[in-house]
Amino acid sequence: MAKVNLGILDGFNGKVGTVVGYSRYGKDWMRAYTDEVSDRRSGEQLLVRARFRLLSLVGSGMLTALQVGLAEAPRRHGNTPSNTFMHLNWVNATGATPAAVEVDYASLQLSEGHLPQPSFSQASFAQSQSVSVEFPTHSDLPKTSDDDLVYLFVYQPESNMGLLSPAVSRSTGSISLLVPSEWVGLDVHVYGFAIGDGEENAGMRSSTAYLGSGTIG
Repeated sequence: MAKVNLGILDGFNGKVGTVVGYSRYGKDWMRAYTDEVSDRRSGEQLLVRARFRLLSLVGSGMLTALQVGLAEAPRRHGNTPSNTFMHLNWVNATGATPAAVEVDYASLQLSEGHLPQPSFSQASFAQSQSVSVEFPTHSDLPKTSDDDLVYLFVYQPESNMGLLSPAVSRSTGSISLLVPSEWVGLDVHVYGFAIGDGEENAGMRSSTAYLGSGTIG
């Protein structure tokens, strides 16, 4: 029951219909009433936290790539590369229960922009302890240049570690990355992206290409 202080047009304390009256800092306030109880341990809340924890963990292992591929994105989103990664990939961490949450590695975006991607081949694991890909040495697509910088990123989930290659120019046509000997026999996920380095596209990023998974030999 509400209590009216000085009259029907004055402030009131308590619930009236769908609103609640109260006083704060010497002023009278009114807010909508809700009888919902926030349960921080509800199934939905636990699921959200599990998704957040897993994406945060994966993002920490991919940080070297995010600091390059998402370096320009924070200026638009007002965010850090890690937070931008979370924003872009929230839909890629799914599961019916907290224990079943998993990441769709093939859909992860480690870079963001409108630069056309190089037409990467699938990752090759033919050489011992290394990963390599090929791509055309020239592109006629708008906003591209033979001088564009191409990167390869290899991520090992069990160790939550990733390696970013040194950049090579698009005109090089291939890129290879030597990985730690500790990764021999383990599965990895491979990604590629590019950054513009021509007169008209300097600093532009491409979106991320997933180049497959495989076992380090």
